[in-house]
Amino acid sequence: MREQQAKFVASATETLWAGAAAGHMLGLLGPQLPGWYEQIDGNPVARGELLTWMAREELFALKIEVEEPTGWQVRGTMPISGP
Repeated sequence: MREQQAKFVASATETLWAGAAAGHMLGLLGPQLPGWYEQIDGNPVARGELLTWMAREELFALKIEVEEPTGWQVRGTMPISGP
């Protein structure tokens, strides 16, 4: 297979909305929030599910996809910074 090169240029930031939405979602847990944090901290399966969801929804990192003959393939992620 022949090596090819490509250039990648991006200018991406998250908005104030992202932090506000995250705060609102966590607030929905109400008094159960501390227990949820304990579960995420102490249970690798629960933490993995959270991280998988965050990656799928591209909450704090954008997927870098490359078009291949078989279709678009994820080749990495790019963290996004605050506003």
